[in-house]
Amino acid sequence: MTAALTGLVAGTVTITDSLTYTAAPDLRGIGKVLIRGEENERPVVRLSPNPWVFEGGGKDSVLTLEGLWMSGVDVVLKGEFAEVQLYCCTFDPGEDLDASGSVPLSVDNRPLAPTTLWIEGSIAKLTLRRSICGPIRALVKGTVTGTVVAMVLEDSIVQAVRTSTSGSFPEAITAAEAELSLTRSTILGRVATRRISASESILCGLANAAHAQSGCVRFCAYVDGSRLHQPYESVGIRERAAIFRSRRFGDPDYAQLSPLADREIISGEPGAGILAGAQDGSEIGAFAREKNPIKERGLRTKLNEFMPVGLTPVLIYVT
Repeated sequence: MTAALTGLVAGTVTITDSLTYTAAPDLRGIGKVLIRGEENERPVVRLSPNPWVFEGGGKDSVLTLEGLWMSGVDVVLKGEFAEVQLYCCTFDPGEDLDASGSVPLSVDNRPLAPTTLWIEGSIAKLTLRRSICGPIRALVKGTVTGTVVAMVLEDSIVQAVRTSTSGSFPEAITAAEAELSLTRSTILGRVATRRISASESILCGLANAAHAQSGCVRFCAYVDGSRLHQPYESVGIRERAAIFRSRRFGDPDYAQLSPLADREIISGEPGAGILAGAQDGSEIGAFAREKNPIKERGLRTKLNEFMPVGLTPVLIYVT
């Protein structure tokens, strides 16, 4: 992979295996680049301690990452991009600090630190589709000001982890100038952007839209006290509401809704919910497209119709 990426400015690099790569060159002056894992393969990139840097080459620059797993390596976007796209990628969100305040270690003694997506340049549009990502940060420090105009998340999970012992709830997305658009996505952490529009999504952390006079939030769950524009058919929850089976990345039921999630609702319009709160009666969040509640209702209808007398059906959920 290293040889194929060295000096790459435009073109496609396909990784044809599921090996773990511990070295990869930074890419500078990107024109139009696609780096992807081949179908049915899942290459893992584990660089340490330096981040993987991608630098855009101008207003027409496009970077696409598809089917990659980043672990223990921050990704830094510099320069100017028209669009950065993450499709079917996993940017490992890592683990919360343990009881001693240390980052837990993997079986090979590497820190399970979150993979943060740093924006240090200018991006017209950042798109995540069917991906899991650690924190997303637009860096503002000294002379460096990272900006993203439009941030679009579809069928994705963005998670922040606790990186201090203070107990404060961490920020998942921080991009002061971004117009954030969420569709069937789950945000585990706080959000601070310019505007927020969301559909069939879960904002499991205080969300603050600097311009709350515009935007559209519909069929969503959000933390009570968030600054949003007139939520419609949505419900309010507490910031640490127990609506998931697990928040630990790597568990089989990671970010999947608990059967008792609706009990955590503390405000909202009558009839709105979490487990069947989507517009079509499915669940909301990153697994909405699976249509599991609709499938379950259809199965129960068939069982009630055809089940022999005296038998009671028991559904066993597979994560």
